[in-house]
Amino acid sequence: MLGHGALAGIIGGLAIAATGMGLSAIRGAGFWSLPNGIGGIVSGPAAGATRDFGAITVTGVLLHMALSAIFGVATLFAVRRLTREYLRTGIASGLALWLFNYYFIGLFVPGAHALAELNPVWIGGGLHLLFGAVFGIAAKQLDRPAQQATAAAAGH
Repeated sequence: MLGHGALAGIIGGLAIAATGMGLSAIRGAGFWSLPNGIGGIVSGPAAGATRDFGAITVTGVLLHMALSAIFGVATLFAVRRLTREYLRTGIASGLALWLFNYYFIGLFVPGAHALAELNPVWIGGGLHLLFGAVFGIAAKQLDRPAQQATAAAAGH
């Protein structure tokens, strides 16, 4: 479970990172502003306020991928133990994650608050819904061989 959940989470994380970075560039905020802002969660909002590629960018990418993997594992656990619904659980979890990040973490962590201000509400929420959808599709595909093996072993 750890491997499939982590990989599906990273796939979802990459999808929303690429989309978010593109939207940031189109909106004039700068292509690197999103990973820099994520890096600012740990390094402080001033460090994350740059538009240039640098160590803060790498910090942000690594943090985002690590959190995506962890969240992927947690979401796949919920799918396997509670819902059996990959896409719906992924989307609901993505939305819940965004609400938690935006309305809780953003209130207490200065770098997270600055990141929440970087993206309008509809972009942040939409990106996390996209994470959930991509996660759900990827996790279901990754789990398919395991499901087929389990069914074969059970004689179905």
